[in-house]
Amino acid sequence: MSQNPAYDALRAALIVLAPYAPSLTRHETAMLHTLVRAAVDELKAASVFPERVIVVVKSLAAEAGIGFVGQGLVDHMTAWCIERYFESADRAASVV
Repeated sequence: MSQNPAYDALRAALIVLAPYAPSLTRHETAMLHTLVRAAVDELKAASVFPERVIVVVKSLAAEAGIGFVGQGLVDHMTAWCIERYFESADRAASVV
């Protein structure tokens, strides 16, 4: 059993969806968004720095075969990583 189920789920989804990266449906994009957020939460809980989280997610995309034509998807995934990583910090700062 894996110690990183969210990471593994994102990896599996990227492998399946890689050939369709330039033309994902809204549903597929929303699913990936959810999986990226879960993977970021998992990595952050393991004290992984935000820069490394981005490297990990980009590496998964490359490993899955998402190339130049899927760069837009990789750009979205990078933005999702940053948003999710700092989401709770932003909320805490706005409460103070």
